[in-house]
Amino acid sequence: MCKIFKKYNLNITIEANKKIVNFLDISLDLENDIYIPYHKPNNNTTYVNISSNHPLGVLKNIPLGINHRLCTNSKDEKIYKQAYVTYKQALEKSGFKSKLQFEKKEKENDHKANNIKPKRKRKITWYNPPFSSSVKTNVGKTFLALINKHFPKESKLHKIIKKKTQSNSHTWSQRAVADFMWVVVVVVVVVVVVEVVIVVVVTVVVVVIVVVAVVIVVVLVVVVVVVIVVVVVVAVVVIVSRGGGGGSISNSNSSSSSSSSSSSSSSSSSSSSSSSSSSSSDGSCDGSSCNSNSGDDGGSSCCCYCCCCSH
Repeated sequence: MCKIFKKYNLNITIEANKKIVNFLDISLDLENDIYIPYHKPNNNTTYVNISSNHPLGVLKNIPLGINHRLCTNSKDEKIYKQAYVTYKQALEKSGFKSKLQFEKKEKENDHKANNIKPKRKRKITWYNPPFSSSVKTNVGKTFLALINKHFPKESKLHKIIKKKTQSNSHTWSQRAVADFMWVVVVVVVVVVVVEVVIVVVVTVVVVVIVVVAVVIVVVLVVVVVVVIVVVVVVAVVVIVSRGGGGGSISNSNSSSSSSSSSSSSSSSSSSSSSSSSSSSSDGSCDGSSCNSNSGDDGGSSCCCYCCCCSH
């Protein structure tokens, strides 16, 4: 082997009895029984920019693949945290904002892995058209439509060339995916706005209903208070009016009685004067013309002034 390498001016370096070996992107420490991620000191880690002209699936899988490789090359989480800083900075420079997290590796059972039945492989012919983010046409869909058109079931080549045996690497172009994502974002925003508007409207309606109910209760209370006050005032006025009317009636009765008594006295006096005149004309008092009336105090009074009246 050394002769063959020397023939082509190639050299082989052999180092023995080493406890730490660096191989590709991993460093093996035989003394401490650990393994850590490795990259050359002068190596500048760079990844594809997120705005580059690549399929969307490729760009999404870059952070996932890097994180998976770091977890595989790290024995534990402590070693992972020491190594992922360099890769995180490189991803951020390329426009990726994915957060790297340590994932525990599950130990696979070798016996179980060896006993897995192999899946039947289908014979698929892949169509890999060149990718361009400026293409809006769904190339994969157009390709499958052409297969259905030119290789129908009546064709002899239908068993070989048909939709189930043909596939393509990217069915949608990146621009189509971006447009679809914009539609999804717009729909989500519209749904959120509608929900917020519904919540606001329901809240306003509830507040209005509560305010109207409070106003109605206040109005009812005011009306009840006013009615009670009016009833009390009317009752007081009626009571007062009834008391004043009784006094006036008694006064009128007393005045009428006094007037009647005065009229009776005047009539009696007139009669007495006539009788006295008659008696005086006769010169004698026979007592027939003398009338005695009982007064208010129970006594008797004489209505004529003559010699025969004993009162």
